[in-house]
Amino acid sequence: MKIQILFLWFLLAFIGISSEAVSNVVHIHAREPWREGFWRKKIIWKPRWVKTWQTRKVYVAVWKRVWGPIELKEYVPLPKPPPGWIHHHK
Repeated sequence: MKIQILFLWFLLAFIGISSEAVSNVVHIHAREPWREGFWRKKIIWKPRWVKTWQTRKVYVAVWKRVWGPIELKEYVPLPKPPPGWIHHHK
């Protein structure tokens, strides 16, 4: 009986400590990283090799070239403003 009471006491203490740790939340604004550029998605078609198995007396691996869409994600940095524009905004 004493072991169960000790276990419950430790469990409640652990929950109390963990809930205090979670109360400190840091908010990061989503607009901050987008000032210097943006992410662009582009879909292109490329060949890739696919391994298939043919049934003969034993299974034999056969490689086939298959065309399929591939999504490319690239970061596009925004160009720097001309020197004349920076002078007027400071």
